[in-house]
Amino acid sequence: MRAARFLALALVGNTATAPLGAQEPVQVSGEVTCAECVITLDTVVTIGGLDGPGLDAVSIFSDVAVDRRGRILVYAAEAEISAFDSTGRYLRTVGRRGEGPGEYGSISYIGVGPRYIHVFDRHRGRTMLDHDFEVIRTDRFPGQILSAAVSSDDVVMFVADVPTPVSVGHTFHVLRPSGELASHGYDGGVYPSELQPLAISSTVAAGKRGTVWKVPTEANRIVRWDLAPEPKVGRVFDRRVAEFDEGGDEFMPATLGSALVDERGLWLVWHTADPDWDGPPPSLESLKPSASVISQLRDGWLDLVDPATGRTLARYHQDNPLGKFAGNSGYLVGVNGHRKRHTFGH
Repeated sequence: MRAARFLALALVGNTATAPLGAQEPVQVSGEVTCAECVITLDTVVTIGGLDGPGLDAVSIFSDVAVDRRGRILVYAAEAEISAFDSTGRYLRTVGRRGEGPGEYGSISYIGVGPRYIHVFDRHRGRTMLDHDFEVIRTDRFPGQILSAAVSSDDVVMFVADVPTPVSVGHTFHVLRPSGELASHGYDGGVYPSELQPLAISSTVAAGKRGTVWKVPTEANRIVRWDLAPEPKVGRVFDRRVAEFDEGGDEFMPATLGSALVDERGLWLVWHTADPDWDGPPPSLESLKPSASVISQLRDGWLDLVDPATGRTLARYHQDNPLGKFAGNSGYLVGVNGHRKRHTFGH
């Protein structure tokens, strides 16, 4: 059975923060600072069943975006997107394998803006769709885009290695609806020593007041990029959270898997090795059939972070993985056990 579950975020308590200020990079304690703040997850909709149209895209490896009409777009590393309505009812399949407009080789990420849906094809660039799924334009460029932030004017910002003459060595890229690509972050080397660890596998979350937050996957670090007058690193927080720093090993390191910015702050999803697991490391083959084995190996955490200080306001923990945010929609997507049930919620 394949299914997907949406979780809804709710926060109780006073989370007022100070305005952002320019400061040097600092180390920050991960101690929770708001005793009254409690994070709860509420199921909004579950997609799945034994069989049915569109469910081929639902697996433990699939990702999700939510468009401006509330439609749920489920995709994996394939050429098709399964579209469901907000209740989980299948609507249609978008895309197919090929080289032409609206055709893909392997979809790596979907970002949603006010006017357009931005579909990134692994190593082949971006296709821009309107909200009727009609192709507006295709921009070809190398680079594997796994996460991006989409602004209110459909400008896409992402972190990746883009091996073109004007982009190599830069870590931060701005792609406009016109197809113009501008790259930033170069400091004289092909891979600048300060920024290179942030460029390999990062999650980018949209910000407010001209900022974007970049979250490296395998480091407990958050980086604020200020966009004006030209994008540059404005703030770096190296967070010290005992459960993160001690909750991993060579086989299953602690990771930051997803991020979201809203009016309450910066939300971080991260995972650690299950401290109760005492068996040998499983083989890759044993992980493929189901999510139940992975659930035994990983604990899931959700932090709400104050963007001004990098401190944790509230924290949620559960004894299995939490999944990822569905782009910048505010929905958290999880998988239920061996049945591959995707759960979507706030």
